[in-house]
Formats: sequence, structure tokens, C-alpha cells
Amino acid sequence: MRALTPRQQLIRVALIASAAILATLPIWKSLIPSVPCGFKALTGLPCLFCGGTRAACAALRGDFEHSLYLNALSIPLLIAATLVAGLCAWEILRGRPLAHWQSICQMCVKKSPLLLVLLLIGWIFHVVAALETPKPELLDSGKLIAARLRAWLQP
Repeated sequence: MRALTPRQQLIRVALIASAAILATLPIWKSLIPSVPCGFKALTGLPCLFCGGTRAACAALRGDFEHSLYLNALSIPLLIAATLVAGLCAWEILRGRPLAHWQSICQMCVKKSPLLLVLLLIGWIFHVVAALETPKPELLDSGKLIAARLRAWLQP
């Protein structure tokens, strides 16, 4: 394979910097107030990513059980971010690409309908778990939609 171009190196440095920022999430989460989720504010139900920041912080602290409780999607996303950042760092150190990124991106685009279906199924499980458990940090039972769904799921 040929050497990395300056543009390719810049992209990899940006990905590594993004992963470094993600790794410091527990620190800056305590400094910056969180923005409420618009979907949750309207419906009382968690969106696909509700609890994701807290789940990522818990996973980065090593509390995987609490991370899965809050949002199971955070662990695969953290693993993927770590792998991509590590691969990019290795490519920069070697000065040439190890992966064929264009074909990886094309494959991801082709698989995006399947990914969207899997995300939708995961979100449904996320909502049902928030309704049944109950998870007060992810559910606002005072909202009409959340209250009705919770009543419908309760025997």
C-alpha cells in the first residue's frame, strides 16, 4: 500500500482526537450541564440514545452492569470508537493505511437498512425496559404517552 496523504493523516488525527475526547467524557460530563432530550420531553419515553452519556461514563469507569442498565448501545459504540482510533493511530505511526476505508464505508452504506432495523429493535427493547423496570432516570411517567404505554404493559 502507498503512504498516507496529508489529508488522510489529518482525518486519522481527527478520529483519534475524537476518541480522546470521548475517553474524557466522565470529566467533562460533570462540568457541563446536560441538555434534555427533546423526544423524552415530548413523550416521556427515552429515545434511542437516552442514557447513552451516563452509560458511556459508567462503562469508562468499568461499571458495565450499570452501563447496560442505562443504554446497552453505549458499549458497542465505545468498542467501535476504540478500535477505529487504535487503527488510525497505528496507520499514522506506520505512515500507510492498514484498512481499505473506502470499501468499509461502502459496505456500511449497503448494510445501513439492516443497521436501522437493528437500531429500531434495540430502541423498542430500550423503551419496554424503561417502562417495565421502571427506570426513573430514563422515563417520565407524568407525560401522557409514557403513562398510557406503562398502563398498557402493566397487568
